Amino acid sequence: MSFRKKAFSISEKEYQDYYQQTGECNLLKGSDLNQQCFDKINQHSVGEALLDVGCDRGELARSLASRFQVTATDLVLNQEVVDRGGAAITWQQGNIEALPFKDQQFDTVFCTHVLEHVIDVQATLV
Repeated sequence: MSFRKKAFSISEKEYQDYYQQTGECNLLKGSDLNQQCFDKINQHSVGEALLDVGCDRGELARSLASRFQVTATDLVLNQEVVDRGGAAITWQQGNIEALPFKDQQFDTVFCTHVLEHVIDVQATLV
């Protein structure tokens, strides 16, 4: 809980380090999404190019990769997650507050269980 108190005053590097350390603890844990969420996202995604922002362990990206061109991004990408995702997914490390993509590069963009981790929500939504 002390991290939540400090999160707004630490550097982006310190923020990344925290998520690197804590993310490695739960690499094999499944997604926080249930099957209904997976189904709805799959059903309502449009176009060919999809972006999964805050992909975490890549579960959602992997579930969509057979039907769409999926790019998955997160503040920290663990190599084991990337390896498990395979070549069908384009993996790109990036901060949701300043994503490294062109406007309108993707037909569908989604993020799940991400905004509660964002320091600057306004920058994220612009």
